[in-house]
Amino acid sequence: MNHLNNSCNQDPQFDSPDFSAVPESVLATLIAIDATEERRLRAHGAHEVAEYPVDRPWVLCIDDDAEFLHGLKLKLQQRGYDVVRAHEGDEGYKFAFKFNPVMILLDLHMPNTSGEEVLAQLRQHPDTAQIPVVIMTGLNEHGLELRMHSLGAHQVFRKPVPLDVLADAVDRYLADA
Repeated sequence: MNHLNNSCNQDPQFDSPDFSAVPESVLATLIAIDATEERRLRAHGAHEVAEYPVDRPWVLCIDDDAEFLHGLKLKLQQRGYDVVRAHEGDEGYKFAFKFNPVMILLDLHMPNTSGEEVLAQLRQHPDTAQIPVVIMTGLNEHGLELRMHSLGAHQVFRKPVPLDVLADAVDRYLADA
């Protein structure tokens, strides 16, 4: 949980911080610290999402890798998006309805409910069927991209994928929408 970001966003006069001038080494350290704090808080039942009104578009990121999610959150915030993170498929599916994201970035390999199951469920419900979904996966199966496209994914990226590439994909899809 990022207490600094959540407390700053509660102030309607505060714009999301500009991290573009922060050196990559400092960002990497902040990501590691925040991910450690998030794991500690989640172990005690805390939730990551702040309850405050937002006027920027939501992007939902579903992945079980807390450090990767935090880095992705920072990168997307630099681009002007608000980000909600889910660490499990079931949680991500629920957040898709709660936050009405403009786009979903979804990992395939997660405990409990897989990303493939989440994608299939999202496509079956009229409220989420049209949300663009980009798949992120470390899997290297033959025919995976074709299968994901047949389920309704817009694009498939193989991990490791640079955060800028994912942020560019979000920008591109939303510019075309």
